[in-house]
Amino acid sequence: MLGPDIIGPATIGPCVVQLKQMNSIKFRHQILLLLITVLSSLTFWLIFYLNVPSLLGFPNTTLETVFSNYDGPNYMAISKCGYDKNCIGSNFSLPSALEYYPAHFPAYPLLIRLFNYFFSGPKSMIFVTLCGSILLSLTAYNFFNQFVKHK
Repeated sequence: MLGPDIIGPATIGPCVVQLKQMNSIKFRHQILLLLITVLSSLTFWLIFYLNVPSLLGFPNTTLETVFSNYDGPNYMAISKCGYDKNCIGSNFSLPSALEYYPAHFPAYPLLIRLFNYFFSGPKSMIFVTLCGSILLSLTAYNFFNQFVKHK
């Protein structure tokens, strides 16, 4: 027979508190990893935003310099024009041949275009890069957590 001493408020209260503590502990590592990813990315970008390399004797190196190298401009051109050679050729003066742009997969430029409604072009590219870093970090954590045994 179940009496009030078994299912009373005194036993339900601690169980609810214990469940809340278990949920916060369950995602503690993911939250910590998310914070590490965001803070390390922001620290890296802040170094270039504050133009710290010029204080160390390097030429004027800003955050735009970082994203204007590699494939950043190519992805920005694709996010603005798609793969239309006429649009890219008439609106952008990049050194790459127009046949080079289809070598870039469309997901990243499409995400840049999507977030371009909320941020300006380069800022949307930075935001998509940060989201991709967070997603990759959490995916790698979950993958290794599933297949690596804890001691």
